[in-house]
Amino acid sequence: MNLHSKRCSVSSPTKDQDISKWVHDVTRGDNSLSVTLTRSNPLSGETAPFKVVTKMRTEQNKHKCIDVYRSHGDFYWLHSALQVSCPDRIIPPLQHQISLFETIIEFQRFLNRLSSHMFLKTHPLLYKFLCGSNESIRLARTEYRQSKLELTPQESRPQTRGGEQDTSLADTKNYLLSLEGNLLGLHDHFQAIRKLNYGGAGKWLEAISLNEPRDTYSKVIIRDISRIFQSMNNTEGEESIEDWSFIQNLQSTIQYITSAKGLLERIEHKMDRYLFWEEEVQTCENANHQHSSYTPGNHGNNTPVFSSPTDSNEDLSVFDDSGMSESGGSSNTGTGTGYPPPLSHSNSSISQKWAEANSQSTSAREELERMCDCLAVELVHFDYLKEKELKNILTDFVNTQQELMQKQQSKWYAMRILLDTPIERGNRSIQFVYEDQEAD
Repeated sequence: MNLHSKRCSVSSPTKDQDISKWVHDVTRGDNSLSVTLTRSNPLSGETAPFKVVTKMRTEQNKHKCIDVYRSHGDFYWLHSALQVSCPDRIIPPLQHQISLFETIIEFQRFLNRLSSHMFLKTHPLLYKFLCGSNESIRLARTEYRQSKLELTPQESRPQTRGGEQDTSLADTKNYLLSLEGNLLGLHDHFQAIRKLNYGGAGKWLEAISLNEPRDTYSKVIIRDISRIFQSMNNTEGEESIEDWSFIQNLQSTIQYITSAKGLLERIEHKMDRYLFWEEEVQTCENANHQHSSYTPGNHGNNTPVFSSPTDSNEDLSVFDDSGMSESGGSSNTGTGTGYPPPLSHSNSSISQKWAEANSQSTSAREELERMCDCLAVELVHFDYLKEKELKNILTDFVNTQQELMQKQQSKWYAMRILLDTPIERGNRSIQFVYEDQEAD
């Protein structure tokens, strides 16, 4: 089947092109980029099993097509690389499938989601995957070091978290958790419908029929009904995978929701990290304020090394030479009198710790702001795409059930006609005769 229009000029890349032209073309409109995945022709000599055709609409309203061949590993490399490169985005899931047909559906769905995303469709990694030469893909995969998208070890959970500040974040996360649970229940129900087996009823009805010694109603009619039940069960094997592909689509949508939850969890981690270092900055400032306000014989008259508006009654005995508090506390050293250590040493240590905490706090705040800048737009896009996918899933489900019921309607009607057959009173399986009657 020819997948290209007559106005589409087809090319296979031999070297990487300028990405700026790509970004300009794919951002011209919602339908400016389309990606089609097919099985590569074994006779073409290509070792990669998948052919990816990318169609773009140019300024002259013409279509430009680029053909590339990609392997399974290329798809999984793209997915992992995007996860590492874009922690502030909801990267569509990509799951391993068993059959070739299901794999093509999964890869096509993954590319469709990327090509419809306002940011990801312009990402250099996707551009390299869709338009790059085989050599550029090989080099990119060689340079790429597999790294899972995991939350970096958290320094410590802050004593307080933003109460009203992250209410929207918590509400969104709770919504996604509830939606995920409901869709999992719907998925299990779909699976149960698919596994509905009429063969069991047909098996037992056939046994009842065979047990009849004469051609009674139970033997003839129930035998015919058992055959109809068994034929209804056999239609399950005759159905193609496409008939129930909406179950796989629903499973992918659930995994997409899990990816959205992952973004919210990464933002929560950034928030915790920022609040942790803010508390460390405040602790150092409180400690410096107490040291700077103390001089033996002249309490409270020294000028702080750096000002802090915060007053604190914290006991300085819980700080060691690094300026960090110790959970168990320690006795003061250097004077042997129970007073704080010399100011020149303590203030220097606390100042170093404050500088580190302040630097970490600034870095954490910038990371948090960067992730939150695009959060609203990212969630709106995801929510709209999720609604479209659920609409398509339910439409496919209704159509599948309607077609199935139409096929079975005639069989149910035939069983109804058979059941209306009158029972002959004289034709009995049990013919009990007394011994004296036999003697007569």
